Order: sequence, then structure tokens, then C-alpha cells
Amino acid sequence: MRWIMAKPKRAIPNAVKLALLRRALAEQPESVACLTNLGDALAATRDFAAAAESYGMALALDPDGFSSWNMFARCELNLGRLATVLDLCDNAEAYGSSGEICCIRGRALAKLGQPDAARAQFTRALALGDCGLVPLKKLLEPLAWEEGGGALEEFCDALARPWRDTALVRAHRAIALSRQGRVAEARRIIDLDRHIWRVEIALPTRFADIAEFNSVLAREIQAGPEPAHSGRDGFDLTSRPPHDGKPAHLALFAIIRDAMTQYLAQAQDRALADILPSAPTTALLHHNNLVLRNDAANGEHIHGRGLVSAVYHVAVPAAVTHAEDHRGSLVLGPCMEMTRGHEGCWGKRFIKPIPGWLILFPSHIFHDVIPTRTNDPRISVVADMWPV
Repeated sequence: MRWIMAKPKRAIPNAVKLALLRRALAEQPESVACLTNLGDALAATRDFAAAAESYGMALALDPDGFSSWNMFARCELNLGRLATVLDLCDNAEAYGSSGEICCIRGRALAKLGQPDAARAQFTRALALGDCGLVPLKKLLEPLAWEEGGGALEEFCDALARPWRDTALVRAHRAIALSRQGRVAEARRIIDLDRHIWRVEIALPTRFADIAEFNSVLAREIQAGPEPAHSGRDGFDLTSRPPHDGKPAHLALFAIIRDAMTQYLAQAQDRALADILPSAPTTALLHHNNLVLRNDAANGEHIHGRGLVSAVYHVAVPAAVTHAEDHRGSLVLGPCMEMTRGHEGCWGKRFIKPIPGWLILFPSHIFHDVIPTRTNDPRISVVADMWPV
């Protein structure tokens, strides 16, 4: 298998970006480019009201040259100004259709209580094919809430093969089967015993012991760029951080790639050969660094684009290690939030994190982290194999 690495994000910290843009605007108050870039930077900090104001000023200055319709509409959506969202989407379509605009309009229509119209927009976005799995996720979401499961299964089975082969659709097909009481079929897709592999990593050669390796890795993570999702009560997620010049990261990625290759080679023994698509000839390794504190948790989710996912635990608080409950544990299998109350027939499996251990599982398995309830950081590296 040929591996490639996801391109690192090398973003300027938002505080620096905001300061530079405000200084530039003080000198050029009618610069459309500066106003648009300021809107982008404010939206990244979730200051949607200020971002929308900045986009609105840019639009007023140059109606014909304005191009940030998607971002403007997304800010207005987050502010709940749904009529404005629909107007912006209509204006954007005068310059050409896009899947993202369809998705934004669909989300606004759903909030306005128009599910059929919303579904039509998400279907259109899926056909345009320029915004990944987002429209497919939005089409699956309300079907996963329905009691019977039959409509969800029918939708999954009717999808074209490339969509049907995604982790997103496999996970929802498991929900459909579970809702119908077809326990054996659902457990073939999600088997919390055979489908999960825990392995203690071999020590990379340049490090004295695993404690030193994890210590270096933790420093590399904590000295990294500003998290993409930060400040949410102890939740710091950095997506695709730069890894050049970081020896512990590079060593870990080599270990993860090898482990994922081994995992797919075990597909027959793990009863995954008929569940997962064939191993890709080329795969991209997508990675995130995650630091959790106090009551922070990921929330139930799957890695919809992945084939195999891996979690490596770098640092675990003593309060988690010595706890007699599940705090800080990786929990695999929960889907009640995604189904609005249906508990999957496959149950749950709690795995207490141990530094130096790697956990691998199919990307379609639902998972979350139980809050640690301590301010000491729980640090992990999360990686996915994305077929190319």
C-alpha cells in the first residue's frame, strides 16, 4: 500500500490575524479584501455577529465583486437569522450553483420546519458533489431518528457504490438493522470484540523508553499551532498540525501506518472481510491532536471518510488511571445521541487509556470519550486511513 500524508494546516494564529487586519483596515477602511478576510478570521473565533457585519460591509462596498456568500450565509445561519440566510443563498446562486450553498439553504429550511424542501436541497448538493459527505450526513440524520429503520435501510441500499462504501453509510445501515431487531446482521457490522485491536507499540529506536517518547510527543503537541476548535470547556482539537521537524510525531505516524496495514491484513480473522471495502492501493493518513480537560468530551461521532481509525494515548491524568469508574475512557458503540434515544444492539465497550497503547477499529464504529473531571490534560493522537 502506498501512503501519503494529509497536508498540514499552517494557519496564522487568529489573534495575530485579527490584529493585522484591524491595523490594515484603520489605514484602508474601505478595503473589500481586508473586510472579507476579517470576516473569515472572526468566523473562525465563532464571533458570528461581528463576522456577519464585516461581510455585510464588504458586500455593500462591492456587490458585483463579493464572493464570500458561503461564509456570510453560514454566519447568519449560526445567528438564527434564517430569512437572511435564504436571501444570501439566492443571491449566491446568481453567480453559480454550489453544493455548500445548497447545504446551507437546506439547513435553514430544516430549521424553518420544511423537511421536504430541506431534503431536496441536500439531495441537490449530493448530486453536485463538491462538499464531501456533508449533504449525505444531512440526508441520513432524520432517517436515523425514525423508529422503524426500514426507510433508513432502503436509503442506504439505494445509494451509488462509492457512497455506500463509506463509513458514514455503514454506520447508519447498522442503526437501521438494530432498529428493526435484526441483531445478528447489525452485530456483523459493529462487533465490539473482534473489530477492536489494542496493541502496545514498539519503542521507536531513538528514544530511551516509552515515557521519554510520550514526553517528547506531548511537548510537540502542546507547542503546536493554535487549536482549530478551542475554548469549548477544555476541548482542544488541532486538525492536521505540521509534523515536519517533530521526531516523535514522525515515529508515531510510521507505527500507525504499519498497524493499520496489519489490521486490514487481519480482516478475515476479524470477520471484517465482507464488511469493509478492499484495502486501497493508495491511502492518506489524516491526523488530529486532541487535548481534553475537565468535563470536555468529543460527543458521539464516527469518522465518516475513514476506513480504519486509530487512537494513541500520549498522556493520561493520574485521576483517570486510578479511577474505579469510566472517567477518561474511550467508549465504543454509543449512538443514542445520533438516533435520539435508540441504543444499538451491539452495546458499548469502555477502554481505559494507557500511555503507549494504540487502539484500532473500523471508522464506522460510533465512539466518544467520557469526561476526565480533572484539569490535567488527557492527550491523544487520532488518525484515520482515508482511501484515495
